[in-house]
Amino acid sequence: MASAIYDEFIAALTAGELDLQSSGTSYGVLLVDPNYSFDPTHEFVEDITNELTDASYGRKDTLLSSFVLLPAGAGFTFSWADVTWSGLSSVVGVAGAVLYFYTDINDSGTFRPLVFFPLTDLPAMFANTNYTVQFPTAVKIYGT
Repeated sequence: MASAIYDEFIAALTAGELDLQSSGTSYGVLLVDPNYSFDPTHEFVEDITNELTDASYGRKDTLLSSFVLLPAGAGFTFSWADVTWSGLSSVVGVAGAVLYFYTDINDSGTFRPLVFFPLTDLPAMFANTNYTVQFPTAVKIYGT
């Protein structure tokens, strides 16, 4: 499966609810196990099942590292900083990563999924019990 975009991401962009470059928008990453099944209609992070369970695992924040608006309505590209989890008891149970955005860390109802990256699309680095997600340098969203 290739990387996939959640409907909520497109809806938030088209409604003007998401400013990718706004200082009020934060980004997080969660890992899913092999039982995860992508569903584009997931609206909140809480809708996502099969998040990785590990005593040393926790969701991580990341930063938008690039945003480029392409000319003549051709869309835009964006990328995020890589994220590393340390001390996981096992990295073999990681099937992919879900990138999400939120506006209030204290309100889980604002955690909205953006893009699912299956492990096959992510250059991931395994070192002992450390796992690093390396995001693509330019995820492209096409304009109309």
